[in-house]
Amino acid sequence: MVKILPLEQFFWYANMVLKVVLLWRLFAIGLAPRYKALCVAMILATARTLVLLPLNVNSLPYAYVYLLSQPLLLLAYIFVALEIYGQVFETYQGISFLGRGFLVAAFAVSTGASLWLHVTEFGVQSSPQKILSLYLAGESALYMMLLVFLVALGLFLFWYPVPLRKNLLHYILVFSVFFAASSFGIYMGRQAPGGMGARLGSTLRMGIDTACLCCWVFLFRRDWEEKSTGVAFAVSGAHQVQVLQRLESMNQAILSVRKSA
Repeated sequence: MVKILPLEQFFWYANMVLKVVLLWRLFAIGLAPRYKALCVAMILATARTLVLLPLNVNSLPYAYVYLLSQPLLLLAYIFVALEIYGQVFETYQGISFLGRGFLVAAFAVSTGASLWLHVTEFGVQSSPQKILSLYLAGESALYMMLLVFLVALGLFLFWYPVPLRKNLLHYILVFSVFFAASSFGIYMGRQAPGGMGARLGSTLRMGIDTACLCCWVFLFRRDWEEKSTGVAFAVSGAHQVQVLQRLESMNQAILSVRKSA
């Protein structure tokens, strides 16, 4: 039987309130159309919490609502990653088009491979606990893939100082922490299912989720939608110009191929 810790329950309620506040703030300052994937993810998460709230955490209805709604939320997080990618390269439409297709294919193949590797551990007569473990393994793998994607994107931006808005930079950084906490929380839960380790992992995950939501509420600002100078790993201005020219050449080459196709 799952027993929710008081601190975990507090974070659960705080999470729901902060999601509503974040949605209100994004709509109030006119940023909701700019960050549609984030809004959709917050709306889905809030609706799921409201449905789960009156249910017993150990009941079958609770389990069914969670298992049926979580794939929708994970799909929303994939769209968040694609939204981030699209906004980073919005002035490089060729690279954006090519990379978006690659990302969708990579997520599909990686998720399928991860699930296949884990599904071979179980037989047809697997218990509900093993099925849940399989489900969580796939969820954790997806969070880890999203984290790796954002880290790789960050490393790319250090070398190619593409101008970024402050809001977008915070969007990337906070979601990186969010995906890392989600993956680690699930990992702790799978090591000791039903035990104190699982509850501590869930509490830690909910606490970091709450901190991420607080960051978004305070860091999303209308005046931070202007372009910044970018974050550059390059040591000289001349080198920055050179790498950006190289990026523009790549973009134009891809656009030329698309037009001739």
